[in-house]
Parts: sequence; structure tokens; C-alpha cells
Amino acid sequence: MVTPKRLGVALAILVVLASIVIGLDRTKLASNLANGSLPTTALLKPVDGGPAYLRLEQEHAEVVARFLLSCIEGRMYWNAGIVTTPELSAAMLEKATRNYLEIDSDEILQAQGSVGAQVAESTIWIFRPLDVVQVNALKKAQTLGAWTENGSDFRWGAFMSIENVRGDINRYVEKCIQPSKIQ
Repeated sequence: MVTPKRLGVALAILVVLASIVIGLDRTKLASNLANGSLPTTALLKPVDGGPAYLRLEQEHAEVVARFLLSCIEGRMYWNAGIVTTPELSAAMLEKATRNYLEIDSDEILQAQGSVGAQVAESTIWIFRPLDVVQVNALKKAQTLGAWTENGSDFRWGAFMSIENVRGDINRYVEKCIQPSKIQ
């Protein structure tokens, strides 16, 4: 017979095992699950006739952060996606007075209104090239974000924790510095 106590013990064991398998410590995994966020994933995606890009994704309860890192001729680019619904994405970008990316808590690459951003289906995409300083900050970052503002005191967008995929990011960046290694 399954009792509430046994169910609680089984859930605790599942959380511990999942944290070991995923490579996260128990505190961060429990926190992510409690706030409706899943761990960030990293996947190298091939492109026909071009270099592969690194797709980072973290699902939250209300939004998905989908960030694509690409390397073109030895330069890093960040295409940050805020994924919700087609209607919400279009409405939020239409009202935007500025949009920007964030590495940890540093706002970078700000643009006015919707410049450098566009809606594609259910996603607002913010596209920016990264300079050497920003790439170095990316390699050490804990969180990344993509944000829009509409002139009020609040911002809207998505963020992701990248601690568990930092190795993937750093390997991709290093290969970008040596372009012949990206496939």
C-alpha cells in the first residue's frame, strides 16, 4: 500500500537521482522544479551548407528561453528567442520601446523599439553580433536573458540559467575561434 510518507520518500529519492543524472546539485534542481523551470539543455544543430549552431533552451512555466549561438567566419552571434504564443509575442514587440540582451545582470546590445528584433510565429527573436568582451563574459556567465520594455517600470522576456551547459558553450566558442573545427 502506498502511503503519503512512502510517496514523499520516493519523490525525494527521484529528485536526488535526477540531480545526479542531470549533473545539477539537489538545491538547484529542487528550486527549478518548484518554480516551474526545467534544466537548460544544449544541442549542437547542423545546418545544410553552413556551420552548426548551439541551441540552448530552458522551459519555464509561462515562457521558453531559446537562445541560438552561431559562428560565422570566426565571429559569434546570439539569436535570443522569447517563446510564448503568436498573439502575445506580436503584442509585446509592437509595444516595445527598447529590447536588449543580458549577460548575468549586465544589459548589453540595447536597441530602440523593435530594431534588431522580429516576431516569427510564437517567438520574438533578438539578433545581435557579439564582440570579444561579450564573448568572454558569455563564457563565464551564470544567466542569460532577452528582454523588451514598453516604457513602464517592468520588462518582459525570458532568461536561462547556463551553469549546467557552460562546458558546451565554452567548447563551441573555442571552436569558433578556430573556424575549421565547427561542423
